[in-house]
Amino acid sequence: VVAADGDMDGIPFSLIEAMGIGAPVISTRVSGIPELVEDGRSGVLVSPGDGAALATAIERLARHPERARELGARARLRVREAFDLDRSVDGLLSVWGEGAASGVCA
Repeated sequence: VVAADGDMDGIPFSLIEAMGIGAPVISTRVSGIPELVEDGRSGVLVSPGDGAALATAIERLARHPERARELGARARLRVREAFDLDRSVDGLLSVWGEGAASGVCA
């Protein structure tokens, strides 16, 4: 949720951890969460504060365990692809190398 003062998480680490172990996730369309959770592919997204939508999403996954397993498997793959340490470091080194070569990071 978004706090009264506008404060919110970027991408909650607990969500990354849950997806990383293959848990099916249901979250909200807040902040950076939709960048991580692809609605209907690697999890389910509902609008913040929509308790009925949340209940429906939970019930659907409970009634369709094969769908929950499929979402969990895709969630794990999503985290491995998007948050792999080696890939992240390689990407940073590439950007920094390009900057150093152009004199931007001198």
